[in-house]
Amino acid sequence: MKSAPSRARDEQILGILEGLRGKPAELSATFYELARHGAGLAARLVTSVAAPTILECLSGAGDADLRRLWSALSPNTPFEPADARAELQRRALALGSRANPAVGTYLSQKLRAGAGPLTAFGASFDRLMEKPSADWTGTVGQRLYESFIRAYASPLAATLSGIADVNASTEVQRALEEPPITGRNGAPKKVSDVAVLVNGWFNFATSAPAVFRLARHSGAVVIASSNPHGPEGYRLRALTHVDGVPVPPELKGTIWAIGDLSPNLMSWPQASDLLIEHLEVVDREFGRLRAAAPALAKVPSFRDGKTVVFGHSQGGPAAMAARDRLQRAGRSDVIDGLVGVCSSTRGADLADGLDSPDDVGRSQAMASLSSSLVELLASNEGRLSLETNDPDFHAAMRSQYGWDPKALIDLSYVSQLNAADRGKTEPFLALAARLAGHRPGPGGWVASDGLVSTASSREARNVVIDSAPKTHLLAWQDQDSWNRILQELDPL
Repeated sequence: MKSAPSRARDEQILGILEGLRGKPAELSATFYELARHGAGLAARLVTSVAAPTILECLSGAGDADLRRLWSALSPNTPFEPADARAELQRRALALGSRANPAVGTYLSQKLRAGAGPLTAFGASFDRLMEKPSADWTGTVGQRLYESFIRAYASPLAATLSGIADVNASTEVQRALEEPPITGRNGAPKKVSDVAVLVNGWFNFATSAPAVFRLARHSGAVVIASSNPHGPEGYRLRALTHVDGVPVPPELKGTIWAIGDLSPNLMSWPQASDLLIEHLEVVDREFGRLRAAAPALAKVPSFRDGKTVVFGHSQGGPAAMAARDRLQRAGRSDVIDGLVGVCSSTRGADLADGLDSPDDVGRSQAMASLSSSLVELLASNEGRLSLETNDPDFHAAMRSQYGWDPKALIDLSYVSQLNAADRGKTEPFLALAARLAGHRPGPGGWVASDGLVSTASSREARNVVIDSAPKTHLLAWQDQDSWNRILQELDPL
């Protein structure tokens, strides 16, 4: 219960904020978190001040308005306009940040009221976020993205950028004909009974050669797509083609998928909830996998076998959060191993907007550009996916739920660009790396794969840094990345 002075101060601040409506804005919607989720003023702000963003108002406010607001917050501190504006921004962002326990409490209550529990494996889990409401499939934004990816991954683009076509027939042949990775005893290594692939942002898929290579070292591979929409959203099925490439006869029955494989935009907390649901479907229908995949013939059930999850990009934190919740629910036998592949465990700089006190005064060029591009493709889904990849969001979620990457992620594969050797670094992501601030500095090249910093992707019990420079997307698709991962994993 708030004291009378606190309530009076809240009313005073609320009145001032409402009085600042309609002022010109220089900053983008950086007060979104407070306006949408609230904090100390949650109920009143959500209902009364949701439309105008408070920091937009502050940025356009005159000195007289700022002086009034400053007096309400810091009556004993001298007023200096520039310093007061920056400090008020920090205070407002701190109030609306997920790092504020009041915001966490509010969000938990909202989720329980609106999203409902997630039931799987005979246990009930709290959802991390509301289920996706919009289906991106077939929209203009999705078609634009698919056209870009087709051009980006075309043989012509590969030739122009100097990068090998990951799905070329020679690459497929190499994946099938090169000797398998062996263990210390010289025998071909089998790393899992079931390998589960969790795609990252935009549901960006790995290549056919990479899947084939992994399938040769596992009983079965299941692509757990981050797209729950349409008739394929929760349907487990065997694949006859991977990215347009036919599954070879020797791997028939070993490569499966669940979820629609088309591009999709969803946040990683939503992807984490979806992964738990997808894993339960695999558990329930494991008999179908066992009947089709010869190597699973002696595995009694899904949870009796060894399941290793591979999460790319935001699929890494999604899988980490899923594993933690399963373990806390006494279902630690669902995920036996977790590998992050260029995992955005601390978020991504491209999404680092002005939403934390520490962000005040920093350049937001990359986040603003990313926001404009993604919202052009999908306004609501794009904004949410960016917000949840903000490093400040990740830090708050980890603090709230107590996730420890070194306890939850067994191996992290890290790729990075290098100033001296571009290697497999196509121009688009080389430019992205520079826009994100990963450029040569006093201490040398700041490591990044073009989208995620090495500091973010290397948090795990064990880390392998690929000596061959390659980018965030190509690391997931290049079969040589998978050979490096397979070398590091323990056999069954």
